[in-house]
Amino acid sequence: MAPRTSLLRNLVELDSDGRVRVDAGMRTSVEGLFAVGDLRSDFAGYAIAAAGDGAAAAGSARRLVRSWCRDRQRSPGAGRAWSGERGGAGQGAAHPGSMPRRHRG
Repeated sequence: MAPRTSLLRNLVELDSDGRVRVDAGMRTSVEGLFAVGDLRSDFAGYAIAAAGDGAAAAGSARRLVRSWCRDRQRSPGAGRAWSGERGGAGQGAAHPGSMPRRHRG
């Protein structure tokens, strides 16, 4: 049974079966959009594989958010870094859960 990906047809790359093309980090052709489980191409078809896909996507998403944080810290006029705005130890990039509410997306 093919997944319902018609909503994504004009947004991301799909394979000939209508599944979303992803890399090893479950990243699609759109930055910040990940696909896991039976939605993605080359899926093994097992629940445990979908859980592994989710873990890979979570790691990729974490790295992406950290890179956005680093870019924001380096840009001129960016103000205080997210990691220091809440008064925590704040070394390096902030964890998304520690960002002030106005920065959550």
